[in-house]
Amino acid sequence: TGYTATTTGVLTIDNSSTGLMSLVGGTLAAQGNIVWDATTARGTSSNLLLVSGSAEQALTVSGATRTSGGFTIININKSAGPFTIADGTTIRTGYNWTFTSIGSGSLVTTGSTIVFAGYNPTITGSHTLTNVIFDNNSGSDYDFYLTVGSTLTISGTLTVDNSSVGINALRNGSIIAQGNVVWDISNFSVSSLANTNLLLTGSTNQTLTLTSGSTTSGAFAST
Repeated sequence: TGYTATTTGVLTIDNSSTGLMSLVGGTLAAQGNIVWDATTARGTSSNLLLVSGSAEQALTVSGATRTSGGFTIININKSAGPFTIADGTTIRTGYNWTFTSIGSGSLVTTGSTIVFAGYNPTITGSHTLTNVIFDNNSGSDYDFYLTVGSTLTISGTLTVDNSSVGINALRNGSIIAQGNVVWDISNFSVSSLANTNLLLTGSTNQTLTLTSGSTTSGAFAST
């Protein structure tokens, strides 16, 4: 805890065996590419992956699905060079996701999917992702926080899945949807969508699909 390990080459987290591997404490500062096997690997609330290179970097995650696989706290804070989340990659994380700076580079997420799961993650910093899913996949109640003043733009499909018996809550910030929106409004209440604004701003056809609501139950975000 409190220490930083810096990798100038490729950082590989390989957990392709059946045992569970956890990264606990400290900071991994990756200045090169990152290859992460999420099959049974997970981060913790005390471990930070800092993406901090000044040249081109890519993140490739394997073994994750919408309901399984682990990742860690991440902070994208580059002075230059693009950062690419590989096409076809799925990242499932229950921990904080921070975008600080890409410097003179660009964030490339085409074809990737980010799944925000339980453990009350906070999303900080205004940036664009392609496909985003909010799904705690749990019977427990979890909140998803967007830092006040942060705008999360989604160029692909936004999915809010609350089909488990626990309650998803979206709090603060703004979500800009430029593609289709699929929203399961079961178990939502007005208070569980406190101060979160959903903006539909796509320049092509968009579809909003709401499921599981009724005249007496369910709630939707302020639009």
